Amino acid sequence: MIDARLRAIALYESLKGFAVKLAMNWLSIGATLGLLVATQNATAQSFPPACQQYVTTIKICGADLVRLAELKQPAQADEVRANYKTAVTRINSALEKAIEEQGATAVAQRCATAPGNEVLRKQVADIVTVLGFGGGISDQCSTAYSAIR
Repeated sequence: MIDARLRAIALYESLKGFAVKLAMNWLSIGATLGLLVATQNATAQSFPPACQQYVTTIKICGADLVRLAELKQPAQADEVRANYKTAVTRINSALEKAIEEQGATAVAQRCATAPGNEVLRKQVADIVTVLGFGGGISDQCSTAYSAIR
């Protein structure tokens, strides 16, 4: 029992700081979407389902990452929270701009196929992995992640 606990602590320590780096990488999601996704005349927050599944998962699991940082890395919690808010804003803005410029169908296609969905899937998987090893994944995050098609 003690060995298992020590291994778990050692694993968590090896991931220490990774959550912050991961949150920083979220900033690149907005840039990725800006390059991979583009669209025409859609209302704000009206994203194609192929894209919305990633936005939803990032919002839910990102909130879990903030909570995990608050519990296990309080000194970095403010940075993780700020990076999370910035990432969500950038993702939403990139999708809105893409829909406005190229249309919802083109954006949906990019979110549904490679390389766009590969980048998004990897980003979400990285977040979920950190949460899983850190013991911070909620049922809502797990459900959102499992629902990605």
